[in-house]
Amino acid sequence: MIDQNDKQYLKNTGYELFILLISLLSLFNLAFLLVPSVNPIIKSVLQIMDGLITVAFMVDFLYRLFTAESKREYFFRDWGWADLLAAIPVKQMKIFRIFRIIEVLRLLRKYGFRKMSREILNDRAGSVLYLTLFLVILVLEFGGVAMVFIEAPNPGANITTASDAVWWAFVTITTVGYGDQYPVTNGGRLIGMFVMALGVSLFGVLTGYLANAFIPSTEARPKVVAADSDVQEQIAEFRKLLTEQEETNALLKAKFEVLEKLFESV
Repeated sequence: MIDQNDKQYLKNTGYELFILLISLLSLFNLAFLLVPSVNPIIKSVLQIMDGLITVAFMVDFLYRLFTAESKREYFFRDWGWADLLAAIPVKQMKIFRIFRIIEVLRLLRKYGFRKMSREILNDRAGSVLYLTLFLVILVLEFGGVAMVFIEAPNPGANITTASDAVWWAFVTITTVGYGDQYPVTNGGRLIGMFVMALGVSLFGVLTGYLANAFIPSTEARPKVVAADSDVQEQIAEFRKLLTEQEETNALLKAKFEVLEKLFESV
């Protein structure tokens, strides 16, 4: 059972799972960066992506810090100091991201699978948003790695560096496609097809989420109409009761006048 302090620290279930996934991805990248035999260009792509993930960790730390009821308790008791160290862009500090994985798993385990599933279902749009963001990160990283791995050895290639690959993956997944970087090999073009298809799907989800967030839902309109009709029905009922009350008062007044005349005649 999760206690009150953990409940304050635990954010939205979808958000916590997103942090868990990028933490695992970060440690995966770190492990590859420590392997000497890995291609230096691939390492450069992983370093660029790790820089983006580091920004996400810093945003997460600031979010938890400023939303905590007790900033001191969060920083010292709830491993806030480890979150801060994990967000520092220094290779030796990235090992502290293990604490984030341990803490998220602990909180989610105490929260319970049923509650997690219920919350994800109740907030499907938000959960899909976090999943989409994580998939975008994956496509940027692995799309860039695959592209530079295939294209760089070709003499006529224009995607030859890590920055070229990440830039190409970004403009392709966003369906912008400037055309300054493009694959020239068959393998590279095949990868480009997959990245473009995934980009259309992922950014279609993001666009749908933003449209749903800023445009009033059509489901909300019947509720307003229903609420108005309920008010009209209540007003009509009150008018009916008021009319019946007035008729009753008139009847009582007539009977009272009859009684007065009887007493006067006696």
